[in-house]
Amino acid sequence: MDYYKFDGSTAGLSDDAVETELLGRIEHDAACVISHLLDGNFSLTDPQRGDLAHYMAFQVTRTPAWRSSCQQIVGDMANTWLRASASNREYFEGTFREANSASGLSAERLEELRRKFLDSRVDRVRATSTASLAFMIEVASTITRFFFTMCWRFALAPLGHHFVTCDNPVFWYDATMPARFAYGLGSPRTVVTYPLGPELALLMSHCKDVGGRERVDEDVVLFVNARMVRSAERFVFAARKEEAHAALALRRKLVSAGIEVGPRKPQLRELQLASV
Repeated sequence: MDYYKFDGSTAGLSDDAVETELLGRIEHDAACVISHLLDGNFSLTDPQRGDLAHYMAFQVTRTPAWRSSCQQIVGDMANTWLRASASNREYFEGTFREANSASGLSAERLEELRRKFLDSRVDRVRATSTASLAFMIEVASTITRFFFTMCWRFALAPLGHHFVTCDNPVFWYDATMPARFAYGLGSPRTVVTYPLGPELALLMSHCKDVGGRERVDEDVVLFVNARMVRSAERFVFAARKEEAHAALALRRKLVSAGIEVGPRKPQLRELQLASV
């Protein structure tokens, strides 16, 4: 399955425009910023900051785990709307006729469809890959805004120590929150970690500091690396063979301790309004 294909003919675009034009441009712009940082230039302009934030956001939403979860969420949202719409006969008939004006459906057929949507035994609507692609782009835009406004601090690894990375390298967590809310990006004490290279990592938070760069100690390197090991889907990348073995050993330790590992998946929660 090609996650980035869509029918772009109506907009005058090629079917692979998302991959070749959108994502290709984002990756190019971010590569220039990362190269700038690895050269030791830590003062970023707002456009450079935006380019890196945008790239990081898409590194979150374009992973297979997120895309499949987003596809499920889009389907769940559609089904929730259909159930709510179908519970009101007049509203359902009006909106359905407006959306399908050329279908010429009879009142009897519309009522049959309405009852079908209300029947829990009937197969539900499934989102298309195009729908999940649009949702992926929308969520990435929201994450970008969060990243851009956070405090950025660049961590330089101590001599002899290196950051590892993985196939799911953007990780955030608020250890002060209950487990079900700890992955909220807007949580006051959430910390985002993103390795930029073996000797450089970006740490982001909602603190009031101006940011900057700092030579960190071994504990910070271990903190970032543990997050990479925990969030990896299939691969962990290290600068040295012994560091790769250490990462694998830590992964096994986390699994044996019953700690959830692997990519984080977005969740959709239904909130019930309290009666007044």
